[in-house]
Amino acid sequence: MAPTGGAIDIGGHQSVGAFLFNDGSGSSTINMSGGTITGNAGIGASKQVGLWATSSQKAVTVTVSGGSITMNAENSSAVTAWAFGSDDAHISLSNMTISTTGNAAPLGDNDEYGTGAAVSSMTQGGAGNASITMLSGSVTTSGDKAQGLLSTALPPLAGDGVNTSTVTLKGGTVTTTGASAMGVFAYSQTSGLATADIDGGTVTTEGDGSYGVIAQSGRTADAYIDMSGGAVITKGDNAAGLYSYIRNAQSGADAKINMQGGSVTTGDSGDPTKGTGSHGLYATTIGSGEAYILVKQSGTPVTINTYGANAHGIFAAPSKAGTATAILQGGTVATAGDGSYGMAAVANPGDVEADFYQGKITTQGDGAHGVYASTGGAGKASINYQSADLTVSGN
Repeated sequence: MAPTGGAIDIGGHQSVGAFLFNDGSGSSTINMSGGTITGNAGIGASKQVGLWATSSQKAVTVTVSGGSITMNAENSSAVTAWAFGSDDAHISLSNMTISTTGNAAPLGDNDEYGTGAAVSSMTQGGAGNASITMLSGSVTTSGDKAQGLLSTALPPLAGDGVNTSTVTLKGGTVTTTGASAMGVFAYSQTSGLATADIDGGTVTTEGDGSYGVIAQSGRTADAYIDMSGGAVITKGDNAAGLYSYIRNAQSGADAKINMQGGSVTTGDSGDPTKGTGSHGLYATTIGSGEAYILVKQSGTPVTINTYGANAHGIFAAPSKAGTATAILQGGTVATAGDGSYGMAAVANPGDVEADFYQGKITTQGDGAHGVYASTGGAGKASINYQSADLTVSGN
């Protein structure tokens, strides 16, 4: 299927602009290089999709290299690729304009995954991987809980799977304005990795609880974010720029962030009441694994800025028995709010380590420590400080 021009308007409940379903052994492909698809918010209309490809056995690929898709009904998506067999579901985006305006259902609510995200890739066969790659263009959502780019790996109906979820952003813009509306979201409910790879482009979120980039694992695999370029900006409260999270109390998996280039900004430099609790980089687990953050400038400049209160620049903090490691080996970290540490490693009772080897940390608020490590129980705490630049100016 290859739409190259013209216009498609849809208005009914659960209607799709172009729907490809394959129940056989062949692969499924949709290519869109031009034209427009519009979903209209009629009375009772919801759960519309612009482009949707589904296969029960083999791989699914949706490529959008031009044109525009606008969805106005509640709980609606612009592009969806789902694979329920053993092969992959992949979406490739470039030179297109995508926007959605409706609110979305919470992830996993009533077994709904991906409903209401602007772009959604999902696998549930146990082996095939879900992925999204964005090279250029724009993706915009304005509804609450309406994710920008969402990749989901679910287990098969019986047992566990090793299928992974990956989102790669190399260019373009992803913008969300609603509450709890993540810009980029890689989610795994299997033993496969959840990975967000930010190499370029710009991610902006404006609502409270709207993380810029999140990798989340709900089983036994790590959650991993790698950033080597581009910009991530969040403006709401409790909206971390990069957020890696293990959501399984029985898991020993690690929440990891590796930042080698680019910029992360949370809050508003002109309004200190915004961005409260919005850490720049935040890794956490409710299991027994490690919350690990490494910031190492490798050619491309690294900058991390937070402006709200209690908004740490780098924050590794498991909530239960895990360990925490935060390392800064280059780049600039600046916090402006009260109680906003430059970098912190916090656990109870696990071991913690905060290492400041190179780079610059500046804090301006009251009670805003430059480097902080804390634990309880039998945990060990350490700070390693070498030839680095540290300025603390608050009370």
